Formats: sequence, structure tokens, C-alpha cells
Amino acid sequence: ATFTMYSGEISSNTLTSNSNGAGIFTEGTTTICGNAKITNNRASAPKGYGGGICTTGSLTLGGNAEITNNHVVYSGNGGGGIFADQGSRLHISGNVKVAENTDAGGICNLYLNHNEYDTDYGFAPITVTGELADTARIGVTLVGKRRPANTNPTVNIAKAATIGLIKNNNFSSDDTTLYKMKVIESSSEQIAQL
Repeated sequence: ATFTMYSGEISSNTLTSNSNGAGIFTEGTTTICGNAKITNNRASAPKGYGGGICTTGSLTLGGNAEITNNHVVYSGNGGGGIFADQGSRLHISGNVKVAENTDAGGICNLYLNHNEYDTDYGFAPITVTGELADTARIGVTLVGKRRPANTNPTVNIAKAATIGLIKNNNFSSDDTTLYKMKVIESSSEQIAQL
């Protein structure tokens, strides 16, 4: 299935059953762009992931889209703003804001539940498809087993095939006390790493 949202707002929904995505649950192709907002949604179920959005498919965020002020109630359930499950792919451009979302443990904006096959060997779960504005902000949390460690000191978060699409402050770690985001460049691409 395909869902495209150019404007309007999905807000004030509460998920109380053991399913995912209080604002949107998608297994197909979803585009949130223009001035669309996903805000003030709550996943209150014991097994509910994704306060704003839960995706297992392809999610594109562009324009001035905002995913803000969403919340996951139960500890261990990630993705206050977006829960991106294993195998999902995200495409981001424009002046997107994924910020001010929380889970039971604190700040949790975009939760990447990807395994080693999704983040090793130069791959990244997020593709930057167009220039990100200086004011675009995407907070990121990684599933525990994929966080940087001595054996795996950096993890690829986002990749752009053209230099200049990613600005230094576009992506940030939701846990800034432990992890810092950096952008590296080669002759033909940029990679945001945690």
C-alpha cells in the first residue's frame, strides 16, 4: 500500500492495543512532505512501538514535514517519534524536523531498530535524497546491540551520494552524553556516523 501526506496534521491519537504506530503504521511506501505534521500522539500499549510513526517499509520525509511531541509510554518500547524496524528504509530531504519526541527513558526521536546487515559494509538505513536545510533536525537512537562499542567504533546512520547534502547539525544522537554524530566525506559521498 502507498500513503502520501502533503499537508494537514495527524495528532492526538492514543494507541492502547498491542499494535504499533499511534499516528501511522506502515508496511508499504509512505511519504510525509510539504507542511504535514505528525504530533502529540501516544503509544500507551505494553507492546506498542512508535508514538508518531512505525514503519517496516519505505518512509520518505521531505519539505517542512514535522514529527514532534509524540511519546511512547512503556520502557523498552522505542520510537517516540518514529520506530524504524529492521529492513525499513528512510529517505530524507528538505527542512525536516524529527525532534522533541520521548519514550519512557527520555528523548527518543527516530529509533533505528536495524541489525548489522542494515548498517555494516558501507550501508546506512537513511538515504539523504536532496539537500537538507541548515535548520533540518533529526534526532537518532540506535537499538542497543548496534550502538558504537570498542569492536564497532562507528555506525553509519545516513548516506548522501552528493557532497553538501548533509550539514553538520542535521543529525544528532538522542543520547549526547555518550555518543556524538559526525559527518565524513569522500570524493563522491557523505556519511553521517554515530
